[in-house]
Amino acid sequence: MADVETSSIVPTHIPRLATLTLTQQVDYQFSSTSLEAEMPGMTQKISDAIARLAGTMLKSDLQISMPRLEAVNLASANFLRSAGAVEDDVEETLAQQCKGYLKLLNQFNNYVGQGIEELIGVQLNGALRDLWADDPNLVFFRNAVQFPDLYLIHKEQKRILLSIEVKSWFVFSGDDITARFEVAPSVIKDGSLIVLFPWHMTDLVFGTPILLRPYIGDAKALAERRDQIWIAGGLREFRRGIKSQDRKVEIPVVDAAKPTALNQTKTKSVAYQRKGDVF
Repeated sequence: MADVETSSIVPTHIPRLATLTLTQQVDYQFSSTSLEAEMPGMTQKISDAIARLAGTMLKSDLQISMPRLEAVNLASANFLRSAGAVEDDVEETLAQQCKGYLKLLNQFNNYVGQGIEELIGVQLNGALRDLWADDPNLVFFRNAVQFPDLYLIHKEQKRILLSIEVKSWFVFSGDDITARFEVAPSVIKDGSLIVLFPWHMTDLVFGTPILLRPYIGDAKALAERRDQIWIAGGLREFRRGIKSQDRKVEIPVVDAAKPTALNQTKTKSVAYQRKGDVF
């Protein structure tokens, strides 16, 4: 069978968001109170501004180029039929090709997530700024380590006021693995946000990513609920108040005011399931 053209990621201009480096983080401290306690209504203003990004196409950030699926299918089907393949074999082969494309897009989700992080920070500092802040000292920076993705800082006071974790989810992935959220509640500061942007390609399996309406919520509350559901054995069991004796979650202990503490600390909840007499 003829080789199918390989999909390729086309690098284009990505607007850059300044990073709060590890060296800079030594001079910063987390605020002793949540942003909502210090500036009532600010968290909601930021959430509303982020929600306005729904419908955005990441044309300036990311693009995936691949042959039109219809043309590939037609060529493949004609080749198979000319080789004497029965119709069932033709349909099965085309289905396998479609699954292959979807698998590629699941992998592409990581690049989309990075583009969304840039988009949120750049837009909150720029075009959307009037919707949430009038103090020039309030600026969003990308975090230099894996958690969280974005920091809202007060430049003059060298304080971190808000942490935002950004997740992306390809809506045709068939599961939620691409939007994995494994951070332990113990390392999440009170008032931190999690932003989950579902996305799809403009032409289903090729084109450019387009963002759908995001889920924006309390990151710590979501992490706690996730661990509780795991321990219960599933969402249905959790709702019924059941606690499994065969599952447990181990979380790291963190007690530090400086963000650099997260650089040396395990940040993920670790789920265990009993096998025999041991977890």
